[in-house]
Amino acid sequence: MGGFAVPAMLVASVLVFFAAGAEQPDDEVPAADSIEMVIASEMEPLPPSLTDESPSVVSRWDNDRLSADEADDPHALDAAGEGVAAYVSRSYRVPLEEARQMVGWSLEVGAGLDVDPLLILAVVGTESSFNPKAKSKAGAEGLMQVMTKVHQEKFKAFGGRSAAFEPYPNMVVGTSILKSLINRTGSVTKALKWYSGAANHKTDYGYGAKVLQERSRLLVAASGDSNGAVKLLRTKQSGPSYRKNVVVASLDYSHWADVSVKARDASDDLRDEASASAPLAVRESVRSDSASEKRRVAETKLDSAKGKKSEAVEVN
Repeated sequence: MGGFAVPAMLVASVLVFFAAGAEQPDDEVPAADSIEMVIASEMEPLPPSLTDESPSVVSRWDNDRLSADEADDPHALDAAGEGVAAYVSRSYRVPLEEARQMVGWSLEVGAGLDVDPLLILAVVGTESSFNPKAKSKAGAEGLMQVMTKVHQEKFKAFGGRSAAFEPYPNMVVGTSILKSLINRTGSVTKALKWYSGAANHKTDYGYGAKVLQERSRLLVAASGDSNGAVKLLRTKQSGPSYRKNVVVASLDYSHWADVSVKARDASDDLRDEASASAPLAVRESVRSDSASEKRRVAETKLDSAKGKKSEAVEVN
């Protein structure tokens, strides 16, 4: 992932490697340590500084780190988020609480940088299988396999390059790079090609398809069917939303917002159905409890009103 200028001494070997890579089938993704996953265009500039892109995301790092250490549930998730966390936990053998935390961070980072959180998580799954300590021989590090040597300036906001192995900073930096590439290339599909280091290639060797297929499974999980999403992964199938050979123009945060609302509505409908199908005695009990609560609130308001009236009389 990432890109930097190619030293002159590597040009010959790079050209030979690229020529060999051109014959690789489209559905074979190059190894993460291969040179073409590291070297991009010599003319590719570094993305804008991270603090210029989203100061709020960086400034909340210390608060998030504290909450992760001290809170029982630092990232409360809605129905869609819980479905995604369940899928990540089962598919990548990540403890559920850690999966919830990473999903929560993807939501925060996605909102801050206006990127679909499911796209972020799909890149994470493809690049590192949700292992925050992952490191390639080429120097790609962390969840999103950021080339830390190239982008180490972006980690200064988080205390230095060692933060590349912290899930949240790596997710922020990786997403900021991806966002910059989306803006520069004009589409998610082409941005993923560049993110993989294949900017100068005719093909990304299936990398973009692999990421978007994973996003389609995450979408199934977010829609309320984490079991179905796990089954799709294990049988190497894509979710219904995936379209082969279709250029994906954009995947901003609004895509997640729509999914989240639909999942919440579906969850509410299921709860209503369960309530409607409950035994009569249970429904009557719920109504009785509700009526008792209303009476208690009314009595409290009445007592309060009487107290205020008494005070008014005494004052007069």
